[in-house]
Amino acid sequence: MRFIHTADWHLGQTLLGRSRREEQVAALDWLYETALAREADGMIVAGDVFDVASPAEDARKLYYDFLARLGRSPLSWVVVVAGNHDSARMLSNVEGFARQFDIHIVARPSEDCAEDLIPLRRSPRGEVEGVVAAVPFLQEAFVRRARAGESPAEAEEALAAGVHAHFDRLDEACAVAHPGVPRIATGHLYASGASAREGQDNIYVGNVRNLDAGRLPRGFDYVALGHIHRPQCLRGADHVRYSGSLIALDFAECRDEKGAWCVDLAGPGEAPAAEWVASPTTRRLKQFGGEVDEVAAAIEAFGERHRGDALRPWAEVELAAGFADHKARERLRSLGEDCGVEILKFTRRRSNAGGGATATPPPERLDELSVEEVFRRRIAAAELDRETAARIDRLFRGALDAARVEQAPEAAA
Repeated sequence: MRFIHTADWHLGQTLLGRSRREEQVAALDWLYETALAREADGMIVAGDVFDVASPAEDARKLYYDFLARLGRSPLSWVVVVAGNHDSARMLSNVEGFARQFDIHIVARPSEDCAEDLIPLRRSPRGEVEGVVAAVPFLQEAFVRRARAGESPAEAEEALAAGVHAHFDRLDEACAVAHPGVPRIATGHLYASGASAREGQDNIYVGNVRNLDAGRLPRGFDYVALGHIHRPQCLRGADHVRYSGSLIALDFAECRDEKGAWCVDLAGPGEAPAAEWVASPTTRRLKQFGGEVDEVAAAIEAFGERHRGDALRPWAEVELAAGFADHKARERLRSLGEDCGVEILKFTRRRSNAGGGATATPPPERLDELSVEEVFRRRIAAAELDRETAARIDRLFRGALDAARVEQAPEAAA
């Protein structure tokens, strides 16, 4: 059995007010052609299909059109689970129709684990050749009950235990309902040992690493994860992998390779063979830094190398202390235009009291900051003790996750 493992599309995402639609259309085209070229039996999308719970109409159309293409394709099955950025209603409002084409959408976990098991067949009446234990983003309220007076550490431990218990129950249900076939699990969460880019804002509740890959049931032959935007397998658990985001979602990800895993499962209990398939970059994101002349030379060289790119590159520029004035920014912005490079953001590096250097932005606009970043800065300014800050952070993120899942009832229309 061969399938494509992808995740974190974040359809509808914008970068500093710029639409990513052209890049996402190209990335989905590549994903579709890759699945066909590799003669895959199926595809797993491990969460965060959308960037926000109530996506714009063009983002919804991308999703619906891609499901329609998959439904008409030679693929025998598709499994889509919700991530923490997705609205369960939005994602699943075509669930009944999609199921007619063997596209299975699991937006909320079921109390009865057997309902989240998806048997995999090559044809509607064919034999079951595998099973997917579909695990979407797990809200804290689903996996545990809060106890009065518990510390943040106790809450985090209970959350992790609840997540593991859910996977254990699914493994047992697989053994009963579909013995003797390969088992695949999905998940959208932060596993211990995963390498995330610094400052990733959408880490699962309170930055808790709530899955220990070494403690997962060995009955699962492959675990397809989403949420971390860097593709990787987990140390000591080669069968547990993140596919990463489909495109670079901000400048911090510009050096990360993007693509998807092509996974072969020979049989139950056998190690999977996973091949990384890198996707082409349609729009390059680039970071430049240094003094004005140094940055100018780098922009000219970069623009020359990528003059033939399908989409104009976007850049972020960090200028050394004393060089980040308006005149310098306008010079570089004009040079970028001449070289085919659009500069979206400038930051300024200044010396701190310890003699080091820190990058600080010129006056920011609120639309340049995520909700999480605004909250993080507000907590830092309040100068709370560590335990109180951790408790408030956990409550905030739980509320935000719940709001993202349940937001905008009109999305179900």
